[in-house]
Amino acid sequence: MLNSDFTKQLFNNSSTGHLVMDANGSILEANDSFITMIEYKNSIKGKNIVDFLFKEDIDDWLFAFNAYFSDVGNKTVLNIRYNKGNSTRWWKLFLNKITIKDDVYILGVVIDISDEIESQGDLLIAKQAAEKSEASKSIFLANMSHEIRTPIHTITGLAELMGTTKLDDEQREYLTQIDFAAKVLLTLINDILDFSKIEAGKLTFENIEYDLYNTIINSVDLSALEAHKKGVDVGISIDPHMPMYIVGDQVRLRQILVNLMSNAVKFTKVGQIILSVKSRNDDLGNTFLKFAVTDSGIGISKAKQVKLFQAFSQADVSTTREFGGTGLGLSISSNLVNMMNGHLSVDSKEGEGASFFFEVPITKGQDTPLPYLLPPIKGLKVLVVDDNLKINRIFSDTLREWNYEVIEVYNGMDAINELIIKASMGKPYDLCFIDQLLSGMDGWQLASEIHSNSLIGKTKTILMSLKGKGIEESKMKLLGWFQAYLTKPVRREELYDSIDDLYSRTSDQEISNDDSDIGEIEELESIDEDDDYMEPLQFSKDRDLNEIEELIPIDDKEYIHELHNFSSMAFSEVEDEVDIFEMPDDNFLERNILVVEDHLVNQKLFKIMLEKAGHNVHVASDGQEALSFVDSMKLDLIFMDCQMPIMNGYDSSTAIREKGYTIPIIAVTASAVVGEYEKCINSGMNDVMTKPFKNKDIIHYLEKWMK
Repeated sequence: MLNSDFTKQLFNNSSTGHLVMDANGSILEANDSFITMIEYKNSIKGKNIVDFLFKEDIDDWLFAFNAYFSDVGNKTVLNIRYNKGNSTRWWKLFLNKITIKDDVYILGVVIDISDEIESQGDLLIAKQAAEKSEASKSIFLANMSHEIRTPIHTITGLAELMGTTKLDDEQREYLTQIDFAAKVLLTLINDILDFSKIEAGKLTFENIEYDLYNTIINSVDLSALEAHKKGVDVGISIDPHMPMYIVGDQVRLRQILVNLMSNAVKFTKVGQIILSVKSRNDDLGNTFLKFAVTDSGIGISKAKQVKLFQAFSQADVSTTREFGGTGLGLSISSNLVNMMNGHLSVDSKEGEGASFFFEVPITKGQDTPLPYLLPPIKGLKVLVVDDNLKINRIFSDTLREWNYEVIEVYNGMDAINELIIKASMGKPYDLCFIDQLLSGMDGWQLASEIHSNSLIGKTKTILMSLKGKGIEESKMKLLGWFQAYLTKPVRREELYDSIDDLYSRTSDQEISNDDSDIGEIEELESIDEDDDYMEPLQFSKDRDLNEIEELIPIDDKEYIHELHNFSSMAFSEVEDEVDIFEMPDDNFLERNILVVEDHLVNQKLFKIMLEKAGHNVHVASDGQEALSFVDSMKLDLIFMDCQMPIMNGYDSSTAIREKGYTIPIIAVTASAVVGEYEKCINSGMNDVMTKPFKNKDIIHYLEKWMK
């Protein structure tokens, strides 16, 4: 076959194995490299290739060889095992069909790839081990999350229940701190879990339509109270052209905004924090939203901005000691923004505050404009009094969107002068918005001056107050200086309603300082002292009235001021002491409810909450015991914990359905593993309630499933 000396020499001296086979796979020629490769010492001519193949691979070889030989093609490559002495190794076998004088032969080129295969095998084993380790890590984190969340849920639940009992001021303060600390701990756990899921590539995004406007507003509200406690003002600037509804993951967007707002609150001691949202369309019609959270806090140097979005990192080690936190918030937010096809950036100078911003593409939902784009009343002339220039401008711009004529001033004296000048010119202001915490002359003093001036005393005034500053409507009624008040940051709909209500009232409905206020005081004095829930009010009221009696010989303004103090304290104590549970409709009362929970404290917590809602409560400690209850009595609803000994909630729910029962089953779980909801539903449960939960959550599921 090998006719020329050159061909023979080339064939025999090649370092690569070569062989020639006939149509049956019998070896006609083989070079020394091939013979050395298989370590065969006898004559190889006449042997079939299958004589050297690994037994379990022979069928695969015959199928591939016959298919190749009968096919039109003339080349193929196979990876196949062969025997070498007492060991098994791998060939890469290149087959080439050649024809000589109408006879067809197969030229084979053989390379030993055992080392490569072994390396790939090691890599595969390592990959499988890593995947198994990652899965174990994910399960471990989920289980740990469940174990840690359970006692925290117990703490927050019992704190909520304790808040409905009679507590003095000191006890209530301790309770508030306990509840706050538990929620902070829960937030840290959630951050760590989210970070772990991001690292493992397990974090998933929903794709549903949701209300973008209210998501933004609610995200700010979550942080505004903490900011206002520090005296830091909060503003929201929303592009009126922004879509009302978009398609995406509402929870993740809220998480980003809350993280950025909380971060700003943490590092801002004075001034303001502003969330702005702008909308734009590109030339292709795609819509983008740009979010920015800008504060007047401590700022960040350029050198420290580099590691700002790294996990477990803050700009300075001392930052952790002073402000707390894990350093995960910004890292998680940055990763979430990246997953939304955006990029989180920062613009800051040390000592001059910071602005965190990102732009993401969005998919519009239903074509609904933002609410309240049209004014409640047209053509108003408005004065805005706020000593924070940026907050003043944001609020004033909202009014300007209604085509109102708006003037901004920044202190009480300038406000009085402006009101007097315009009134003297016969162009009085229709409405004056006054910030409560003005420097120098505060909002109450300014309102008093306006009210006592005959030229400008009829100006309608609205008070703007920070959250948590105790501004009650009772004070407005007693003093009669304001017609309404708004809580900052002011929502557009609340602003609309306050103006609309103010101009739709008849004169006898307007808030004024008349005899009706004295009637309200007399009504307070006539409250039945036997009413337990009014005892704190009665005690405070009697105490303050005695103090006011001693202050009677003073001018009227001071007397009214002291009278307000009494009213505020009394109503404040009512708000603090009376925390009525939200109750479902009467149609849902006195139902039989089974709680399946192995944790004794959680059993008690469930029992108290459900009994307060008027239900008969039965408790099972595991899934097997739950089956006994289901068989022995009529049940209207089951709250089923998922992780329990003896029989877990999944198996118990499946068994209940197999018995033919259709009782609504609500899964109770703290698991954060992807697919947990589907697992519960597939087990026969109707809905899923996540831990930690509150009384209002229980009421929600009662009303949803017991109608």
